[in-house]
Amino acid sequence: MRKFIAAGVAALVGLVTAVACSEPPKDSTPQRSAGNSPSAAESTPPYRLEVSDDRYFDVFVDKLYPAADLQRIVAELQRRHADQEDGYFVRINCSTGGTSGADNRLANAKFAVGPLGAARTGLDEGQLEFKVVDGAKCPAPLPRAEEGAVSAGQVIDAFAAAGLPVNAPRDNSGKCQSLGCSTLITTDNVSVYQFPDTASAGKWADALADSGYQSGPIVLRFNIGGSDPTAPADIPKYRDVLAGLGG
Repeated sequence: MRKFIAAGVAALVGLVTAVACSEPPKDSTPQRSAGNSPSAAESTPPYRLEVSDDRYFDVFVDKLYPAADLQRIVAELQRRHADQEDGYFVRINCSTGGTSGADNRLANAKFAVGPLGAARTGLDEGQLEFKVVDGAKCPAPLPRAEEGAVSAGQVIDAFAAAGLPVNAPRDNSGKCQSLGCSTLITTDNVSVYQFPDTASAGKWADALADSGYQSGPIVLRFNIGGSDPTAPADIPKYRDVLAGLGG
């Protein structure tokens, strides 16, 4: 079970040797530094922290900061745990661009506190290792859906409850960057798009023509033709269930 810890912008007193570039370096060789060397106070970027098993940290940021700034986050975590001997592993992710099965990884890091930490990480005591992910990107946040609106997930659940096929549901919201939707759940039978408002949903429904159906901010896309078409008899049933939700 993960516990959530909110972390904001904080003034730093110490800092590991930073990677001197404004963007993640093309050379992904791990950057190592021996402990927290003194430095001028600098600000850590805003981030959200999820902790699992006490020594595995998942950090989420809203944009792609320079590598040196991301490393400051790791240095801050290292300072917080300086009196807790163990080996710690940090995964820095973008808060957007991931899927339900995989985060959008920007960088990986680890640091060692005491002999136990050295044994578990392969680092020297007090050492920190930081490595950016080649080609990492952090897309702008997707538009927010209206509060209280029927969600794409609720639509999928309603279809399943009505006995309609929704095989292999998967979160493809990454495609919303170009479409303007908030959420996209795709199945082998029908795709459900959730938009931030009815107007933007209407534009996509118009573009889909006969393969689409709109109810409020929700748009359904049916597989018309192709190797795995939506069963024609099921199309009006999908429409009726969505209409019943007041999408």
